[in-house]
Amino acid sequence: MDIRARLHNRELIRLDGAMGTMLQAAGLRLGENPEVLNITAPEVVHKVHAAYFAAGSEIVYTNTFGANAHKLARTGYTPEQVITAAVEIAKAAAKPWGGLVALDIGPIGELLEPMGSLKFEEAYELFVQQIRTGAEAGADLIAIETMTDLYEAKAALLAARENCDLPVFVTMTFEQDGNLYRVQYPRHGADPTGPGGGRHRHQLLPGAKADIQPCRDAYRLDHPACYHQAQRRTAHGAGRQNLL
Repeated sequence: MDIRARLHNRELIRLDGAMGTMLQAAGLRLGENPEVLNITAPEVVHKVHAAYFAAGSEIVYTNTFGANAHKLARTGYTPEQVITAAVEIAKAAAKPWGGLVALDIGPIGELLEPMGSLKFEEAYELFVQQIRTGAEAGADLIAIETMTDLYEAKAALLAARENCDLPVFVTMTFEQDGNLYRVQYPRHGADPTGPGGGRHRHQLLPGAKADIQPCRDAYRLDHPACYHQAQRRTAHGAGRQNLL
C-alpha cells in the first residue's frame, strides 16, 4: 500500500479505533500502564490489532501512545523495549491482512514552556527516541495524535521529518470553539492532518474544512477514536464496539 499515492488520489484509508478502551475491556485496570502490556501480555494487544484488521482496518496504530521516556520512567522498561515489542506485535497481526502499522505517538504528559517547564528541545529529543526506535523496528508510518499543544505537535513532527523518511499523520484535539485547531502542519511536512479526540464529528468538520481549504497539498485525517458515538466500521475507521 502506497500511503502517499493514495492520499494524493484522495482515496479513503480505513484506520483502526481506540486502543485504550479495548485494553480496558480486556482487563486493563485503572492506573495500569497500557504500553507495558506489549511486554507482559502481548497476546492481548495482538488480539486488539487482529480484531481491527478483521473489521476492515487497513492501518493499525501501535500500542505506544504513551511510550516516551517521561511516562515510562517508573515502569522499569525503556521506550526502546516497549516500542520494539509493540511494532513487532502489530506487524504480526498485520501480516495475514496485508495491513500497515503506524507508530502511535501521543503527548509527552508534561507541558512545554511557557505554560510548563519542559523545553522544546527536550520534547524534541523525547520524540526522536520514539521515532528512531519505531522506524528501526519496522513501522510503516508515524501517527502523531491527540495533541493539544501546537508547539508540542511541531516538536514531534520535526522529530519525525528529521529522523526518518516515513509518512507522517498528525491529529489534534481541541476545544469546542475550535480555537486550538489550526492546520499549520503542511508547512512542516505532515502528510494528512486532522482532528483526533475530544469532540463529536459534527463539531469537528466545520473547523477542519475551514482550516484545510487554503492548503492545496493538505489531506484531511479523521481518526475514529474521536467519535464518541462510533458503533460500527465507517469509511474513516473501525469502531471500537463489539470487536473482541
